[in-house]
Amino acid sequence: MNYSYFHALQVMTAVQPEEISEAVTLMRSIDGPVLLEVKTNKGGRKDLGRPTRTPIQNKKDFMHFLAIDH
Repeated sequence: MNYSYFHALQVMTAVQPEEISEAVTLMRSIDGPVLLEVKTNKGGRKDLGRPTRTPIQNKKDFMHFLAIDH
């Protein structure tokens, strides 16, 4: 699954947030377009409510997170 990306990374069903954080750190050290694919399980928690933010707001938050130097 490598379309116009120089590199593609996969996180297979991450259990801990650190697993995604490590992949993002690695992704930042690679030159060129990089795809980060995070596989998730189907379904959701029983106590999970309806979304309160739009997909566009989520995208902006995620892009801001990536811009922050962690």
